[in-house]
Amino acid sequence: MNKWVLIILVSILAALHIRLWSGERSFAEISYLQNRIKFKEIEIKAQLIQNDQLSYQVDDLTNGMSAVEEISRSELMLIHPGEHFVIITGEQGD
Repeated sequence: MNKWVLIILVSILAALHIRLWSGERSFAEISYLQNRIKFKEIEIKAQLIQNDQLSYQVDDLTNGMSAVEEISRSELMLIHPGEHFVIITGEQGD
């Protein structure tokens, strides 16, 4: 009788040990989920920084004309009347 009790107890212990290291809610899954949480937190911080930058740009574009002028000058190459537009294509050798 003692032999069967020992076999049952060892079997239960083995089953619990296997579940502890593999399967649902195991150490491996918890570690994986913790790593995903850290990665998502980093992504969220980067997106918050980007949101702040975009919010600043929106405020600047809605409230000030200097940003519109800067964008039109750099991207569309627009100039004011009386200004001269010069493009420097390369460096000349000495």
